[in-house]
Amino acid sequence: MIHVLDFNDKIIDFLSTDDPSLVRAIHKRNVNDNSEMLELLISSERAEKFRERHRVIIRDSNKQWREFIINWVQDTMDGYTEIECIASYLADITTAKPYAPGKFEKKITSEALKDVLSDTGWEVSEQTEYDGLRTTSWTSYQTRYEVLKQLCTTYKMVLDFYIELSSNTVKGRYVVLKKKNSLFKGKEIEYGKDLVGLTRKIDMSEIKTALIAVGPENDKGKRLELVVTDDEAQSQFNLPTRYIWGIYEPQSDDQNMNETRLRSLAKTELNKRKSAVMSYEITSTDLEVTYPHEIISIGDTVRVKHRDFNPPLYVEAEVIAEEYNIISENSTYTFGQPKEFKESELREEFNKRLNIIHQKLNDNISNINTIVKDVVDGELEYFERKIHKSDTPPENPVNDMLWYDTSNPDVAVLRRYWNGRWIEATPNDVEKLGGITREKALFSELNNIFINLSIQHASLLSEATELLNSEYLVDNDLKADLQASLDA
Repeated sequence: MIHVLDFNDKIIDFLSTDDPSLVRAIHKRNVNDNSEMLELLISSERAEKFRERHRVIIRDSNKQWREFIINWVQDTMDGYTEIECIASYLADITTAKPYAPGKFEKKITSEALKDVLSDTGWEVSEQTEYDGLRTTSWTSYQTRYEVLKQLCTTYKMVLDFYIELSSNTVKGRYVVLKKKNSLFKGKEIEYGKDLVGLTRKIDMSEIKTALIAVGPENDKGKRLELVVTDDEAQSQFNLPTRYIWGIYEPQSDDQNMNETRLRSLAKTELNKRKSAVMSYEITSTDLEVTYPHEIISIGDTVRVKHRDFNPPLYVEAEVIAEEYNIISENSTYTFGQPKEFKESELREEFNKRLNIIHQKLNDNISNINTIVKDVVDGELEYFERKIHKSDTPPENPVNDMLWYDTSNPDVAVLRRYWNGRWIEATPNDVEKLGGITREKALFSELNNIFINLSIQHASLLSEATELLNSEYLVDNDLKADLQASLDA
């Protein structure tokens, strides 16, 4: 459903996705270039409310409300109207009164955010996270949205925007500053299930093998400059004497930045730029009805599997952009910083864990009697070695050594060595002398063995259950094999 709001935030019109007047409705969002827009193509007869700077509300691929402002309209002679809308937060915050050169002195996130959002129509969300006091400054006139992006760098957080509706009107518009938390939630886009299209792109246009790093101005108006190079990366492009140069200026207002810090930042930046940028565009159909737990959001980490792709593809990456077709409910995702895997390596890792579990199950359960016998025999041998049993005194005795004298088989005597003499003691004094009886040794060790086996068994069950329930174990064959081993 597409809703149109007037200047008082009241819904004055709507279009359903099955309305024949609606030809195209595409929602685009990219967090890397901070863009979000809505493209519509509708019958000109239904475009009356779309010819003013009204607001438009839609549900995105995750059924969350998104608000836009009509930015551009074009009527064509074939009876259709093209409409381009920009995200309302971009329009509202960017066009608010700009900031003169200034600074935020020791402010927490909510304080800085509240200052930026004043008179924009947007509020600080209660979901905004705390990250201590920070100071940031700017030396020229800045739009409020530019300062908002600067806060992301200052607090090392990311932005999010959302609206709330109530009784056919907008109840509130909110901005969130929160720590980036790109997690794999178990979503795997797979050919034959929900993967519709796949494109792999390799971009070498921005490769650099050397950077001139320029630091912030100090209190005297001077800027530190230095050069960093990477000869190994340079050799890959067969240009031994000519570097591929670039310029790097760190986003920092640290006037006291020294050469060591600037060089460290520049090397980190060069490591990002010295390789080709690989990206993927994935088209996926909406399977929320069938797989309600498999929802993809911007910033999530997802996996893509296509065994028939050439070469076979298994990728894990963060979703940085989405193009959502509101009518067909298909989405095209763009991934940033993809990490490719070989399926053989992934299966090998899980097979190793399965083999370990199989071995533990076999050793700890099937061979429990053998384990008990071997351990008890070994421990008893150890304990009995503490009391030397023979018909002659042990060689090289030391103080407190025990000798069970069997020279008289009818009356064996326990003796203790002390200061050159073997002192006689009764069998009842064994424990007092620091020894241990065979019976107590056996009982104690058996008791410890069963306690340890119980702990190991519980640990094994926990490990196997954790692996079965792991979001990373998405191969059904491996999962079935593990379950069968556990049930055996």
